[in-house]
Amino acid sequence: MELDEDREQQYDLLTAALIGAAVGAGVTLLLRRGPSGRRPVGPLVRYAGRGWRLNSQVPSAILAREWALPDAGAARLEREVLDGHLSRRGAVRVHRLAWTVADLFGRDRPSVSDVDTAFRLRQGEPLLRDAVARRAS
Repeated sequence: MELDEDREQQYDLLTAALIGAAVGAGVTLLLRRGPSGRRPVGPLVRYAGRGWRLNSQVPSAILAREWALPDAGAARLEREVLDGHLSRRGAVRVHRLAWTVADLFGRDRPSVSDVDTAFRLRQGEPLLRDAVARRAS
């Protein structure tokens, strides 16, 4: 099915709005393909047999216990909470988003860079140029 130009533009706007809302709300989206060029199936494998398909569906206590962030990433979020830049609930959303970023790049676990990217997306801050360039290559 081929879309006319108006429909295609509406589709692009809707897609952008959904992604923007998902990032703002910390909801995980499964996109068709991540920057790694393959489908992000990490959550489907990670949560197999548990009834969850998305990072956003995992209860926060289980997420923290079974899929913890790297120590440096967790320490960063704790600092942001203690400094008042992020609520506990916001920290959980950044945690989920860090897993989504890792999934989109085909990694088994989030890196400190993924936590930083998730935090910046959550706060609406620009991404670091070197992180964007590194991921583009």
